[in-house]
Amino acid sequence: MITDDLAEFLGHTWSLLPEQNVALRQHTLFTVTEFHDAIQGMVQTVQTMQANNDSVYSSFRGVPDPSETIVFQQKLSYNLYHASTYLQVRLLSAAVVSALASLTGGDGPRSFFFGDPPSLNYESSKLGDGLHVVDADNAEESVKYDSKVLAVLQGHGMTATFFEAGSAPLSAYLYQVLGDAFLPGALEKCRMPFTNETALELLMFLPPPVFQAVAQEFSQFAVSRSKATALVQERVLAA
Repeated sequence: MITDDLAEFLGHTWSLLPEQNVALRQHTLFTVTEFHDAIQGMVQTVQTMQANNDSVYSSFRGVPDPSETIVFQQKLSYNLYHASTYLQVRLLSAAVVSALASLTGGDGPRSFFFGDPPSLNYESSKLGDGLHVVDADNAEESVKYDSKVLAVLQGHGMTATFFEAGSAPLSAYLYQVLGDAFLPGALEKCRMPFTNETALELLMFLPPPVFQAVAQEFSQFAVSRSKATALVQERVLAA
């Protein structure tokens, strides 16, 4: 898609998830693991497109003009770069929730952990609504993030889908406090499906204050797992 609007590009990209993953068409019934796997597939698709950017747009008998093709490729490269970051942050947040789910009773419906999807007349609370970056204006200079990607994660210009509202508050929080440099190492820890050992490894990779904040937020949504979540907190923070 050729557009200068990053949110529009990401909105169309995100809307492809249920088209490419049958499980996500089940509205509230798909699991966190299925959600994670769907995002993982989209990450791979975007990275493949990045690697083959020159072949996405073709011409026939000089149409479109070579100068137009260059502009198309530049816009696509820009959008794919930001889409890759956006999707990787979404992937990390899904993996963190999946790790917590794995250690507190196993996988379950995404809506059980992230909150119910929006309906015609009602929008429920979302996992991450209670997470806020303290003194964001005075954050450590070492934490670098793309403000355009963060704005989309916060819901600015993002179109809602049938399975979630436009904003992704947990992802926005993680991205703002962890930044770009944290993503590669964290994603290496996202080895699905999780075992107890690999789930703990990911959670222990998070800075303790960040993990604790996310775990407490998680327990507010998965109330029946609050005691198990507290045990996981003790185990991770004691490591």
